[in-house]
Amino acid sequence: MSVTLPKALPRSLCRQLAGIEDVVWFKKDLRVLDHPPLVEASQRGPVVACYLLEPSLLGAPDADALHWNFARQALEELADALALRGAPLLVLHGEAVECFAHLRESLGFKRLWSHEETGNTLTYRRDRAVAVWSQNEGISWQEYPNNAVVRALRNRDTWSAEWNRRMRPEPLDAPAKLGKWRGPALPLGALPPADALKLTPFAERTPTVQKGGTSAGLRRLDAFLNGRGRDYSKRMSSPATAWSSCSRLSPYLTHGCVSMRMAVHLATDGLARLKAMRRAERPIQLGSVSAFLGRCHWHCHFIQKLESEPRAEHSNFHRGFEGLRDDGPSDDVLAQFLAGQTGFPFVDACLRSLRATGWINFRMRAMLTSFAAFPLWLDWRRFRDPLARCFIDYEPGIHISQLQMQSGVTGINTVRIYNPIKQGLDHDPDGSFTRRWVPEVAALPSELIHTPWKAGAFMLEAKGIQLGRTYPKPMIDLSSSLRQARAKLGAARRADSFRSENQRVYQKHGSRKGSATRRHHGRDAAIFNRPKPTEPPKPKSNQLELFP
Repeated sequence: MSVTLPKALPRSLCRQLAGIEDVVWFKKDLRVLDHPPLVEASQRGPVVACYLLEPSLLGAPDADALHWNFARQALEELADALALRGAPLLVLHGEAVECFAHLRESLGFKRLWSHEETGNTLTYRRDRAVAVWSQNEGISWQEYPNNAVVRALRNRDTWSAEWNRRMRPEPLDAPAKLGKWRGPALPLGALPPADALKLTPFAERTPTVQKGGTSAGLRRLDAFLNGRGRDYSKRMSSPATAWSSCSRLSPYLTHGCVSMRMAVHLATDGLARLKAMRRAERPIQLGSVSAFLGRCHWHCHFIQKLESEPRAEHSNFHRGFEGLRDDGPSDDVLAQFLAGQTGFPFVDACLRSLRATGWINFRMRAMLTSFAAFPLWLDWRRFRDPLARCFIDYEPGIHISQLQMQSGVTGINTVRIYNPIKQGLDHDPDGSFTRRWVPEVAALPSELIHTPWKAGAFMLEAKGIQLGRTYPKPMIDLSSSLRQARAKLGAARRADSFRSENQRVYQKHGSRKGSATRRHHGRDAAIFNRPKPTEPPKPKSNQLELFP
């Protein structure tokens, strides 16, 4: 199947859309609920909606068929919702300025409406080019915040208050009417499959990969708030229990199927209802909802880091760590890690699960990054894009900020070096998760499944396991590798310039301590409090922590 951009829209389509002056550009906001640009545009008159398949973004090293397949499902639902309200969705293939120039020529529209996109360098440059083009063409381009990320933010002193302000208004209803369109929801044809866009999957995926769309996202959140997340606070750390206990709303927030404001309000309303119920009748613990709401805040907090300092996409937040891992291992080591062939069963199980499902819980993401960054001594930039392709909820700001934090190069975070063996014993004590994803060692008893090299030769032979053949031997000596990593990192933190650069990073990116519980519309809304900072303003140079 070929994907081409017509030089002009079909004449029959242009006649049907004649006189429409407002175009709503959908990006990472694939919904009609709580969509301010769509609401504002609809008040001016009939609208045309558009979505762009941009070759520069599709061909980027962090793009994957996984992301498009999710977006494609969301777009199909979005197109139906728009058509029901009288607006078509035009899906065009080409760079943004080229596409809008063709739309301008075909329709003569006067106003362009969209959300701001908090993405990476590619989307930033794209938006700058659209801004120049629209100004030159006399097009009014109105952008609206899509979350609590603030453009041109000088420091974090007032950011939490701004987060509260943006989350406080009630979510907007979908417009009742957008025009008089009565044609197909996608007038330019069906959405192309991933292979037509030359998108390949990083790994083979299972049928459990999440499906896109607002309805799927709202169902998932509703199920979480009404029982599935009952023990979220207790079960979020283990990959064996997190799959069923975490909200897994993140892909729907990433692609904008559900707005952050709607998620916050639904959860806050749920919290109020829970407090009115007797403890025994509550389908989910109060602490679980509060923990979820806190993570909604941190979602925007981490995206804000990249928005405030775009160079962090390619450079360490703390400049003193540049060159730290220049002596890192070969690409073969990286490939072995990404393939889930490290010889450490719990690490391999997490990587294989992530590759197959597109999701794994936060603690295991931290452990995987820590393992790559410390015992393997890989620079985070080397595995940034491959891991991005694995995450169905890939959000550049969160992804890059977290990789740097877990790699110990922000300067303002406690350096946490996870021991993958202890993590396996703690979070998969019976080995059920590891056995599922690393069947090569499934026959071992639970007390040895995370350390197969400790099994005697007789047991290994009896179980049909040959280390180095049926399953890899450990690719590193964990203890010595960690000692070397700690020594190198500690030396970098003791440099003369470390403290001053550390203060610069904190002033720009450090979270600020919140105040006491606030009231919101008469409800006790814990989410509108600023959480306690995890980033100390004056960390000590030896602030290293080996996580068990």
